[in-house]
Amino acid sequence: MDGNAQKETCRAPAPGPDGFVPARPRVVLALAVLVLAGMAGFCLALYHSLTAVRPVDPADYPGAAPEGFRWEAAVSREDGRAVFTGWACVEGEPFPDVDIRVVLYHAEDGAYYSIPTQMTPDEAATAAVADGRGYALGGFTAVVPEKVLAHPLAEYEICIAYRVGGFDFLASTGKTAEVKG
Repeated sequence: MDGNAQKETCRAPAPGPDGFVPARPRVVLALAVLVLAGMAGFCLALYHSLTAVRPVDPADYPGAAPEGFRWEAAVSREDGRAVFTGWACVEGEPFPDVDIRVVLYHAEDGAYYSIPTQMTPDEAATAAVADGRGYALGGFTAVVPEKVLAHPLAEYEICIAYRVGGFDFLASTGKTAEVKG
């Protein structure tokens, strides 16, 4: 094989009959890897954004909990994470939209922290209120790794940030996040 034959194989592909010049396979592979890396980075950033513990300013919730505000919350531990389950609702009010968050309050610091909360239907709310309406949409599950908290779990009070319908308040439950048993 002479040097000319080797040079011939390293040239760009010849244009087709329509003038289209296909991309080199290495270029296509490099672009595919860059796109996949970009997508992975975006997914990691989105995941972190959705699961991060964030400070909350109580002034962002200007209302007060109404007389008919009802709630239930329990906390357990699973694999180094605190898991909050429960429900919250205002008696007699529908759920046109739902934004309920578990917030941890540390009295010594005076700081409030919103933890990632997912709405999970819970029929216990409907059973507890028992007025013939459905309150299952007020169910929630919130999970936070204990290692991201600045203080032991038992030092935090469970609060509920409630934005449903025309309501917009941060309610103190008076219950600590201590895991019993």
